[in-house]
Amino acid sequence: MVLAPRARRASAAERVLRIDRTAPQGRRDPAGKRDDDREGECEAEYTEVEAKTERLQDKIKTLREQMRRMEWIKDCLTREPDTQLSLTDRDARSMMSQAKGTGVVGYNVQTAVDAKHHLIVAHEVTNVGSDRAQLSKMALAAREAMGKTKLQAIADRGYYNAPELKACDDAGIAACVPKPMTSNAKADGRFDKSDFIYIADDAKQEDYGRERQMDYFNHCVLQAFPQKKEDAPPTMQYFLKIVDILKNMKKEDLSDKSILLGSPQKIVETLKRVEKSGIDEVILYFNVGNKPHSLVKEQMHRFMKEIAPHFQGKHIERMKVAA
Repeated sequence: MVLAPRARRASAAERVLRIDRTAPQGRRDPAGKRDDDREGECEAEYTEVEAKTERLQDKIKTLREQMRRMEWIKDCLTREPDTQLSLTDRDARSMMSQAKGTGVVGYNVQTAVDAKHHLIVAHEVTNVGSDRAQLSKMALAAREAMGKTKLQAIADRGYYNAPELKACDDAGIAACVPKPMTSNAKADGRFDKSDFIYIADDAKQEDYGRERQMDYFNHCVLQAFPQKKEDAPPTMQYFLKIVDILKNMKKEDLSDKSILLGSPQKIVETLKRVEKSGIDEVILYFNVGNKPHSLVKEQMHRFMKEIAPHFQGKHIERMKVAA
C-alpha cells in the first residue's frame, strides 16, 4: 500500500475569507459592489429611515392635537343648550333647508320694506329656517315703526300660515299671502292647473266677481313685481310683461282663462272641457280680492254641493263620510 499525500479542496467559506483578506482596497466583492458603494447605500437607507420616522412622529403629533381639539369641542357642546356649536360664528345655527335631510349653518334674516319709499322699516334675525311663523311678528313691528294704524302686509307663499294670517287679521292688518302649491298631482304623474273661481247667479254678481278679481291683481299681484324695467333683475324681466298686461287689463277683459265665473252649470261645463283635455286636478282659489269671510265660505259650500258631484275624486268619499 502506498500512502500518498492528497490535496484538500478549500471550502467556499475559506475561499471567500481568503479573498476578502487579500483583496486590495477598492476591489469588488462577490456581489459585484465596491466597499465604498455599500457604505453609501447604508448611509442613504439610514437617512430615509430617519425621514420616515420624523414624518410619522409629525403625523402622530397632529392626530394628538386633533384629538385634544375634538375633546374640547365635545366639552363645549355639552354646555350648549341646543347641542350646536359653530366654530366660525357662535350665534349661527344649523337650519333645515328645502332639500330633504340638508341644512344651512347661518341665520334667517327677516326684513319689512315700506313699498312706497323702499326703505327697511323693521328687521329681525332668527335661527329658524322657515318663514311660516314670522308674518304677524314682522307686520306688527313694521306698523309700529311706521306709526300707522292700518297696514297691508304682502309676503310670498313661504309665509303662508293660517294662525299667522288670523293673528294679522285680529290686529287689523290686511295680509296678502299666496297659498302654497300643495298638490301632489305632478308627483303622481298627473297634470294639474289652477284657477280663480266665483259662482254668480246673475250679471250683477258676475260684475262683482270681476271687480274682486281685479282688486286682487292690482293690490296683490302687481305689488309683488317690479314696476320699472331698470329696477328688475334679469330673472324678473319675464314678469314685467305680466305687469304690463295687468296694468292695461279691464274687468271686461277677464275670460275663462283668468277666472271661472258664472252659474254652477257654466262652471261645470268649463271644467268638463278642462277634464277632457287631459287635466286630472284643478286647484281653485276662492279667497281673493278681499271678499268677506262669510262669502268665501258660502262659495266653497256651493261648489261642493252644486259642482263637485259632477266629477269623480276623493271628495266623493269625504262627502259620504261627512253625511
